[in-house]
Amino acid sequence: MSDEPKMIFIQADTSKASNPFQAAKAAAEDAAGDAMLVSWKNNLTGEFAPNVISCKECYLDGWEMYAASRGADLRVEVNGGEYAFIFKRM
Repeated sequence: MSDEPKMIFIQADTSKASNPFQAAKAAAEDAAGDAMLVSWKNNLTGEFAPNVISCKECYLDGWEMYAASRGADLRVEVNGGEYAFIFKRM
């Protein structure tokens, strides 16, 4: 992600799901196609993975920096940013 990653914005009906995060993740994976999930953030709860702390000088959060350092190049945001998933396309 040295350059800006490709962005995809999608809507997913997570309101009726028993696990809204998993529903959003499944929708993001469908949108990403043949790509590997590298990191994610649930902006409703503040949870993210991997649990990496960012440096003070970095312009990205730790979970985003982790994805960038692994060559991730696709970001899928679900429901207006409630959930964000970063993938590396194959």
